[in-house]
Amino acid sequence: MRKLNEILILLFMVCCISCNTKHDISFNQNLIKSISEEDENLPSRFFNSLFFCKCQNEEILILSVYELREVYLKEYKHTNYKDFLTELFNQKLLVNCNIQDKQIRINEEVKKNYLKMPLKEFLNLYCTKKKENIFIIKNNMPDESKNTILYFLFINNYITNIDDYSGTYVIKKVS
Repeated sequence: MRKLNEILILLFMVCCISCNTKHDISFNQNLIKSISEEDENLPSRFFNSLFFCKCQNEEILILSVYELREVYLKEYKHTNYKDFLTELFNQKLLVNCNIQDKQIRINEEVKKNYLKMPLKEFLNLYCTKKKENIFIIKNNMPDESKNTILYFLFINNYITNIDDYSGTYVIKKVS
């Protein structure tokens, strides 16, 4: 009987730990395909979107769709562009952070909230819902916090567009 109780307690603990652990990143393949198949000689329809990748120095790099192509052509052109984007967006590829003013450090308080909260709570804490699966990041937040929030949303298949007219970050669930 004691052995059974120990096994049940162990199973309960494993279940609790696995429920609170963030899962591997699996970025939306349709978006990756759309980006990779764009004609590089034409303006991109993702021109005002932000993309995030990990750097070799533990920082995060914020790139435009054009900067993605630039990184690819400089260092990774020996691979398929779609494969490059898949590895990059799934945070499995560490790039050299040599683009000035594009690196961010992860805000530890935001990271702590991300790790302990379900994604829906995290979104509600830092964003205002505008429509179904469309959010605006709340105002009066330091850039480091704002960028960290956008990064964590990105790795959960939310893409951020900059609205130049209103100066806001519009966050949309990738479907």
